Amino acid sequence: LKKKKLKKEKKVQENIKNYTYYGNKDNNNSLKKDFGIQIWENGSKYCGYFKNDKSNGFGKFIDNNNNCMAGNFFDDKLRGFGIYSCNNGTTYIGEWDNDLQDGIGIEYWKDGSVYEGQFNKGKKNGIGVYRWSNGTKYQGEWINNYMSGYGIYSFSNGTKIYYGEWDNNMMNGIGEFIWKNDKRYYIGFFKNDKRNGFGIFY
Repeated sequence: LKKKKLKKEKKVQENIKNYTYYGNKDNNNSLKKDFGIQIWENGSKYCGYFKNDKSNGFGKFIDNNNNCMAGNFFDDKLRGFGIYSCNNGTTYIGEWDNDLQDGIGIEYWKDGSVYEGQFNKGKKNGIGVYRWSNGTKYQGEWINNYMSGYGIYSFSNGTKIYYGEWDNNMMNGIGEFIWKNDKRYYIGFFKNDKRNGFGIFY
């Protein structure tokens, strides 16, 4: 019996117009596969797994501004669980789809503010809790990064709290506003953060 010669996967250094690739390629030496590193002329870098010539699997991408994305990639896009660290101090840990925050996640800001909740197509959408660095807190519904729907807003000093409807980051609709220190209380209609329409004030 004649021994068949098996083609070996090739590890190559490939210099293409705007990037250099180090790593494995398929038997035809045409498509990037398995583990590799790709470095662009502008300084951006991807280190991780490839399939069908695209980043597929676990990897880490750092752009030329030192913003970093790490997690599970699918056809050059972050999908599934991942972490994004921005050079301005913002960090997101959670679910992704098509390079956008999508699902459940936590977002941290440099000033100490934190949002924890649902995202859709890169924006806060659904139910979530936002805590400002000064102690103010909102927990409730969000639409396209705005407090919209029903929510509870607790002021930083703990003396005031609002339960009710929101639209475009403002109290709009029916709600209750309580001043805890002097026991004042209002229930009724609000418009653009002010009491407007029918209401009862104690």
